[in-house]
Amino acid sequence: MPVSLAALLLATAAVDSTRWVVTNHGRPAGELVATTRGDSLIVRFVFRDRNRGTRIETRYRRSPTGALLGGESRPILGAGEVGRPTESFQVEGDSVITGDARRSLTPGAWVGLRASTPWETAAMARHLLARPTRSAPLVPVGEVRAAVIADTTLRAAGRPVRARLVMMDRRDGSP
Repeated sequence: MPVSLAALLLATAAVDSTRWVVTNHGRPAGELVATTRGDSLIVRFVFRDRNRGTRIETRYRRSPTGALLGGESRPILGAGEVGRPTESFQVEGDSVITGDARRSLTPGAWVGLRASTPWETAAMARHLLARPTRSAPLVPVGEVRAAVIADTTLRAAGRPVRARLVMMDRRDGSP
């Protein structure tokens, strides 16, 4: 079946990727690549330090407002292929399903993955900073609070960009 050039161009235009280089002591040590297509987002994070590090891919489904509606975490295996999901969540109406459990979803709660990437940490910080109390319940259990440690303006591409250093206090029983 022939595919029209317009359909190929629309499909290509709908994909957006951003790549960040991860450094350690001023040297490249990995990368974080976030690829968006429609309502899905794939974040691939690879970090190496002295032959150890994190190799993870997270996949999300988002609402039109950007809220996370589902997600899963997968290891990136030795040859770069992606393994089976190790963790997942799914938002259904006013409930969230994690593993075999279904829980009520408190309005304003943060729903995410425990084995996540720096992208999700930044998304959590944005969520908290948008809330009047700068705090939110965590799903399945706990609470997280944010505090702005530093607030400044930087120049990027000749334009001023606001930058905030945010500390988050996550109380969920994890180490």
